[in-house]
Amino acid sequence: VSMQYFNQVIKLKPSLYEPYLLRAIAKIQLSDWQGALSDLNTTILRNPFQPGGFYTRGYVYRQLGDWQAAENDFTEALRFSPDNRTYLLMRADVRCQQQNYDLALEDIDYLLRREPDAPSLLFEKGVICIQQQDTACAVEHFTRTTILDSHNPTNWSALGCVEMMQGHDSAALADLTRSINLGSK
Repeated sequence: VSMQYFNQVIKLKPSLYEPYLLRAIAKIQLSDWQGALSDLNTTILRNPFQPGGFYTRGYVYRQLGDWQAAENDFTEALRFSPDNRTYLLMRADVRCQQQNYDLALEDIDYLLRREPDAPSLLFEKGVICIQQQDTACAVEHFTRTTILDSHNPTNWSALGCVEMMQGHDSAALADLTRSINLGSK
């Protein structure tokens, strides 16, 4: 039904970018990636200064596994909205997918300078550290997440897994047990 409304608006006002963007989002909900890309290209053509079109197209490219195109679009969205947490996290994610860990860490570190005690950001940094095979860095950041968000079983599980990788079995067992007791799946 929403697609029909967007189609009517587009028919009456084809120069607007919003109905194309909203119809693209509806198509994303239906996993119509190519249809969404088409509408997003039109969105950006109609208004190349609106970061939402670039972000949404980057999201579609990410879903399609086109990491470089996704990174380019997230970067373009950040040109208009440089402090947007979601855009930075998505760009860090696609940079990790391309194994550009140093660039991904730049995005996470930028956010951590603004929110130094954000458990989710510290967790993301720990994940990137693991991907770089830096278990000491991962332990440092996962330990901070357990201090700041001690009721989240995922934090304890991640810490326990890295401690296992390091051969610290008794610490790993204690942290994994804590994770299970908190409700880890």
